[in-house]
Amino acid sequence: MEARLHDYLLAYLRHDSTPDFYSRSMRATLHAMALAALAPHGKVNLADMQRAHAHVKEMSLFGKAHYLLALTQVADTADMQAEVVDMMRAHANETSGKFVFSEEVDVAYQRLLYSSLRTNCAILSALVAYDTTQHGGTTTQRCAVEAGAQHRPDTPESDALAQHAGKHLLYERLDRLQPRLRA
Repeated sequence: MEARLHDYLLAYLRHDSTPDFYSRSMRATLHAMALAALAPHGKVNLADMQRAHAHVKEMSLFGKAHYLLALTQVADTADMQAEVVDMMRAHANETSGKFVFSEEVDVAYQRLLYSSLRTNCAILSALVAYDTTQHGGTTTQRCAVEAGAQHRPDTPESDALAQHAGKHLLYERLDRLQPRLRA
């Protein structure tokens, strides 16, 4: 089943079979999502990432986050990663040391089930992956808190995403700890 999905996504990237009514931004975002799904399995390479890099400015923040996730899985992409992080941070509003990412998207993005909470959580995941590959940071924790706070806290979506973000951050922090064993 996984092989069939990978084949489908690879064919999608080669032939761009999106509907005509999708904007260039929506297409670029979908390409980024496909790359993010394929990258952990070694199905994309540096050349694939460079082709997509020409369209990063057209991507939504959700797309940029997924593109960054894919970049963290491909060797020799540190410069591209830093550039994408800078583009994403240009959409951040920082107050009291907390980040909230926002953008205005076309109404057509509702076809992709757009939500600002999903976007902020995707950004959180991408920044955690970037911080893991480049350096340690606390920005990701603040982003998680703000993403949950700006959405209705009593919805199952908020609860699930907040739990995922919290577990992800906890596991990232635990992986960095060095065991202190005593004889």
